[in-house]
Amino acid sequence: MAEYDMFVANLDELKEGEVVEKQIRDRSNYQAMIVKAIFSKDPEKLPDGKKILVRARVGHLLDPKPWIVKVIEVVKTI
Repeated sequence: MAEYDMFVANLDELKEGEVVEKQIRDRSNYQAMIVKAIFSKDPEKLPDGKKILVRARVGHLLDPKPWIVKVIEVVKTI
């Protein structure tokens, strides 16, 4: 099971390998936060990252496989 999930309009919002600011949600307690993070489809590119499910705004998965996220900074908890 993924440790985080996030909601985006499309996968183009995730510039793989670049630091971007996005809202993610911790699946263990549903705590939402805005983070600066790096996202990747390939776990080998971010070996110290966590799994994240990427969902469309309406909730369905945009990619059936979890991505990997490495949080650089928590900007704000919501």
